Amino acid sequence: ILDKLFGKKKKKKTSQEKIAKKPSVQKIKENKDVLIQKAFL
Repeated sequence: ILDKLFGKKKKKKTSQEKIAKKPSVQKIKENKDVLIQKAFL
């Protein structure tokens, strides 16, 4: 059910919105990497 909702939302989004969200996704990935590094330290 969640997959269907996300699929519909993705289809409605425009290319500009996707481009605008890419930086935020990269930041989230970077934050996860930092947390992983801290966990190993």
